[in-house]
Amino acid sequence: VFRAIGITAQFDFLKELLVKELVDLGPDLEFDTLLGKFSDITFEGDYFSPRTATKKRLLDVFRLKAGILKPDEVDEEIVLAAG
Repeated sequence: VFRAIGITAQFDFLKELLVKELVDLGPDLEFDTLLGKFSDITFEGDYFSPRTATKKRLLDVFRLKAGILKPDEVDEEIVLAAG
């Protein structure tokens, strides 16, 4: 998550949150409620290894945790990776 692919995925996710108006970049910007759901994701292992496919996997896990996607809209591996 802290390599180039992970950072790009995080910025793409932020853009999606802004476009869908799920967060507001106002003076009261607060991510704790949303990001609190991410604490049980384990980013170790081969599933999130640094390669191009990882970006989509990360985005799908982020979207699932944020409630943008539902478990039945993604592969079972994404649901498992999301905790």
